[in-house]
This record gives sequence, C-alpha cells and structure tokens, in this order.
Amino acid sequence: MKLPIIQKQQTIGHFSLYYERAQDKNNTGSIALVKGLSQLFSQQYALSEAERQGHLVNQAEIKSLQAQMNPHFLFNILNAVKSLIRSNQEEASP
Repeated sequence: MKLPIIQKQQTIGHFSLYYERAQDKNNTGSIALVKGLSQLFSQQYALSEAERQGHLVNQAEIKSLQAQMNPHFLFNILNAVKSLIRSNQEEASP
C-alpha cells in the first residue's frame, strides 16, 4: 500500500507499507494505520518547514538590523572626525 505525503497540496513523497501475505492488504486496521502515518508524516513535514521559514525570517531581520547599524556607525565616525578637526586641528592632522 502506498499513500502520499502531502505539503501545500503537492505530493512530496510516499509512505509505503509492504505485506508478507496478500490477504493482509484488506485488513482495515492496517489501512487506517497507513493513512494515519501518512497524515502524521505530512504534518511533521509541514511543522519542520514552518520552523525553517521562521529561522529564515529571523536571519533576514538580523541582516536588516545590521544593514541599518553600519551606516549609523559610519555616520558617527565621520561626525567624531569632523568634531576633532574643529576642536583640535593639530591633533587631527597626520
């Protein structure tokens, strides 16, 4: 028996169950078990994908904050140099 593992309405894999005897294929307990496991794997994959997406969002937020900090840091350095030049020209010269 082969049942799909589904993510976002797309089949991303299959869950297969093999039987030792042909008459076991019609066992309703086995069919329910395979369907349940297929759904469980689909849900677990969806949860792991959501966690991965959350991690990517966090990384993007950190990079965004770093991009904001770098220009601010440069601006502060230039202001400090400008202030030093105005207050003490001899010390500011090479």
